[in-house]
Amino acid sequence: ENSTTAFYRMGWIADYADPDNFMTVRLSRDYWGPKGNYSRFSHPEFEKLINRAREITDMEERVKLYQQAEEIAVEEAAWLFIYYYGEEMLLKPYVKNFYPAPQGDYTSPMWNVSMEADATPVGL
Repeated sequence: ENSTTAFYRMGWIADYADPDNFMTVRLSRDYWGPKGNYSRFSHPEFEKLINRAREITDMEERVKLYQQAEEIAVEEAAWLFIYYYGEEMLLKPYVKNFYPAPQGDYTSPMWNVSMEADATPVGL
């Protein structure tokens, strides 16, 4: 561990589709260092908001709290966003029962995917 590091680059792909997977794991004081908050970001109001959000089951109310916490993190420059991952997907009309997962195609369930019997894929 080098306590003099002023800047570093990292990426994160959510483990599950919930704002907590970014806000708490990556920015909470409870996760300092190798647990996930490598930047050692710490802000009392941020902590209050995410801790409250973690106790609520109403998703609309939770999202509002996480958005307020995110505003603090952005204002404090806990992270500097240089790019984000994106995906494009082409799906032929003869492919059936494919439903993209919110976390990206690498997590999309494939067990019900099929192709229409009379479809002949071009180039195969």
